[in-house]
Amino acid sequence: MLVKAKGLVIRSLKYGESSLIFDLYTHEYGYASFIVGGVRKPKARMSASLFQLMNWIEVVAYMKDPAKLSRVKETRLILNYQNIPFDFQKRGIGLFITEIVQKTIKEKEANEHLYQFLWRTFQYLDQPKSSISNAHVVFLLRLSGYLGFLPHGTCNQ
Repeated sequence: MLVKAKGLVIRSLKYGESSLIFDLYTHEYGYASFIVGGVRKPKARMSASLFQLMNWIEVVAYMKDPAKLSRVKETRLILNYQNIPFDFQKRGIGLFITEIVQKTIKEKEANEHLYQFLWRTFQYLDQPKSSISNAHVVFLLRLSGYLGFLPHGTCNQ
């Protein structure tokens, strides 16, 4: 069945000569894995750069079971960063957040609140005047609430 899914690229691996396998944390299915063929060829119809870590993309894929690998038909970028690619601190924090998400979130079902939290986090990180000195600590504290062990005396706002 052909489905649309929006999500955050949290892992990307080369597969074979010209393919990529990537994982998304999606709005519709939670943690999902996809394969896209031919993107590392010189004349590919989709660019391999779309599947870089931290990118927010929308994929159209042939999905039989969300827990298994699905083949991508087409994709597009849904959040074009203005500051993260050019600011090493923001990029470092973004990569840290992406790795934490990859290591901690494995649920295969949708979680609207967690998805929106991640979306807002990356939008905030991309703002030109955002204060990021403790962004990684604040992210970890707030994420702990979504994972089920929020420290006593804090709020998850």
